Amino acid sequence: MALRIVYGVVFLSISCACFMFLHLILHPIFYFTA
Repeated sequence: MALRIVYGVVFLSISCACFMFLHLILHPIFYFTA
């Protein structure tokens, strides 16, 4: 049960980090094209 919680926290942190990384890359592109 605790292992499932740990996996959930790790998955959420990785997905959040990927989202922030993609936002950091894509935001200047949208800024310069707009």
